[in-house]
Amino acid sequence: MSSSQDQNSEIDKTTASGLLDYFTSVDNKLDEVGEQITTLVQAVGKVNQNIAALVDLQGGDSVSLREFPFSLAAEVPANTPRLDPLSNSFEAPFDCTITEVYLGFPAGVQQSVGVQLSDGVGEIWVPRGGTSSTVSNGERDPEFLTEEDQTITVSLNVDVDEGEPIVASFISNDPENNHFITVTPVLRERVGGD
Repeated sequence: MSSSQDQNSEIDKTTASGLLDYFTSVDNKLDEVGEQITTLVQAVGKVNQNIAALVDLQGGDSVSLREFPFSLAAEVPANTPRLDPLSNSFEAPFDCTITEVYLGFPAGVQQSVGVQLSDGVGEIWVPRGGTSSTVSNGERDPEFLTEEDQTITVSLNVDVDEGEPIVASFISNDPENNHFITVTPVLRERVGGD
């Protein structure tokens, strides 16, 4: 073999070695890009989950959080006074939002029974406003919602934390008859207690 052939052979080896190093470098860069794409896809998935939860919390349809009705029905005795109402309550079993409450007044109640839904310690959710001034002494008496032969649906958006009370209070000015009244709040789970 001549020296020019040896030189060409060395150049071919160097060129092949350089070309191999180049392809190895490209392969490593492709692996890095692949890892970055995988990380980005995972991040986008988490962002999409968070957006879906946010959309649902704002009334969208992306994520379906579970809703549960709870009964606070009671048989209200005759002559149950406004300042000493009958109460029925439970503690929220999870962080939730009260989305609706159904109030059922049977036929024959003749608007003699009133209902109120509250946290039991001062915030009245139904009826909204919760208190009214009396003419006699200027103090504020609790308001109660009354109806005859109807089920009323009240839309709410009230957050209640796990363990906090949900209280239905009942009054009656019927002097002779007890009346069975239904109060059914609907509780929607809140994501992460938000």
